[in-house]
Amino acid sequence: MRIFFLCTIFMIGLAYSPVFAQQTPEQAHQEAEKRALEKIEKFLKEQAEERARDKAKAEAAEKERAAQRAKYKLREAAEEKEREELDKARKLKEEKEAEEQEQREAEEREEEEQRQRKAEEEEEEQQQRQRWAEAKEREEAAAEEAEERLEEIKREAERAEAERKRKHEQMLKDNRMAVISNFESSEIPTSASMIKESKLYYFSYAYSQYDLTNEVPTIYVSSPFPVTKYADGTWPYEKDVLGEIRESTPYSPILHGNYPSLDAAQEAYNSFVRRLKNESVAVKTFDYEGKNAGSSTNSSTLDFWGNEKGEKKKVEKKTEAGAELDFWGNKVPNKKVAPKKTNKKTN
Repeated sequence: MRIFFLCTIFMIGLAYSPVFAQQTPEQAHQEAEKRALEKIEKFLKEQAEERARDKAKAEAAEKERAAQRAKYKLREAAEEKEREELDKARKLKEEKEAEEQEQREAEEREEEEQRQRKAEEEEEEQQQRQRWAEAKEREEAAAEEAEERLEEIKREAERAEAERKRKHEQMLKDNRMAVISNFESSEIPTSASMIKESKLYYFSYAYSQYDLTNEVPTIYVSSPFPVTKYADGTWPYEKDVLGEIRESTPYSPILHGNYPSLDAAQEAYNSFVRRLKNESVAVKTFDYEGKNAGSSTNSSTLDFWGNEKGEKKKVEKKTEAGAELDFWGNKVPNKKVAPKKTNKKTN
């Protein structure tokens, strides 16, 4: 289209050229055609050369572009490879970091699990210690309660045993006192007593009130003995008889009588001893010959003191052992007599 436009312009120029004015129209036309053809050939040649140059340029450009494209492709390939390597390295790095992160997370999870397990173990141990402490407290409380119950049972048993023992001792004492009460204390008659007999029979016993609660107490019992009236109608003093019996017993003696005959006294004595033994009493017997046992009221040879008439009662103030005698001739405890102070008159 461009070539056609240029040829048209060239032909118009030739038609109006001054050369054509001197030639015939035919020549001018031929000349014009020739010149036009030359110009056209030249133009075409130039165009061809230009096209060739353009083509060469285009080819060169194309080669350049191809080279650029190749270079670009190479660069792109290199960049792609680099990118791939970078991606690969990044992926490896990310994978490594992911593995490390996962490992760290796993380690953290493990540490957390360990901490949690440790916390649970510590809590379990604390709870176990708490349970042990509570169990120990319960055991101690139970033991203390059991001990208190045992102590209470023991105290109750002791109280019951003490009450049983008291009742038993009281029963023993009551039973023994019941026996003793049947053999009450008696007195030796005096000259004022209206008793016809001149000889009466007694037996004596001695005991301690505190011993009657024992399982086997001891009661001292004398054999039956006579007490004979003196010729003057008087009887021996009771305190003299008790004083003589007191030498054979550790306790104060009690007289029981009076019986008119030895058989009656012996029967009462046997009954008393038998009943005491039935109450688990240890009976310790001893002999006492009596008071004025060999005297008779029909004899007129005895005086008020029970001595033979015509004999003088010798009263010594001290026995051979150094003991004093009282007014009645009985032993009295030794007394230390302070020496009498004599006032010396000075002239």
